[in-house]
Amino acid sequence: MGKLGKLLWFGARVGLAGGAVYALNEQRVWSSDTDTAAIRERLSQAVPPQVSEVTQQYIMPYVPSKDYFHLDVRQHWNSAVLFTFGFLSKLPEHTADAVQYTAALASQAFSAVTDAAPEEVTAQATSSPAPEPQDSAHNQECGNRRERAQVALARGLQHSPGTQLPRDV
Repeated sequence: MGKLGKLLWFGARVGLAGGAVYALNEQRVWSSDTDTAAIRERLSQAVPPQVSEVTQQYIMPYVPSKDYFHLDVRQHWNSAVLFTFGFLSKLPEHTADAVQYTAALASQAFSAVTDAAPEEVTAQATSSPAPEPQDSAHNQECGNRRERAQVALARGLQHSPGTQLPRDV
C-alpha cells in the first residue's frame, strides 16, 4: 500500500471517529443524566425484543454486578497520598541508611584487598612466581593508610545515634 493509500486509510479512520463523536454530541449523550436516560429508552424501544432476550440470557450472566466492583475511591486515594508522603518524609533516613550500608560494604572490600598479602596480589596479576617479601616498613605504611581511610570513612558516616558501624571500622 502506497503513501496515498495509507493517508486515505488514516483519513477514513479519523473521519469515522470524528463522525461518531459528532453524532453522540448531537444526540446529547454527554449532556445530563436525564438526557442520557431518555436516549437509552429510545434505543431500547428501537431494538427488537429478541435482542434483549438474547442479551439477558447469554451476555448478562457474565457481566459482574455493581457490588462486585464496589471500590471506595476516596479511601484508596487517601491511602495512596498517605503512603507517598510517608515515604517522602522518611527518604532522608533511608538515604542515610543506604549510604552507611554502601560505605560498610566498601570498607569490607577495602579491608579484604588491603589484608591480602602483596605477594598473592602480584602473583595473581602477573601469573609469575611470587616476588621477595617486602620489608616491614612497607607493610607498616600499608596498615597506616588502611587505618586512616577507615577513620575518615567512619567520620563521614556519623549520622544519627543508634546506627552502628561495622566492627572493623
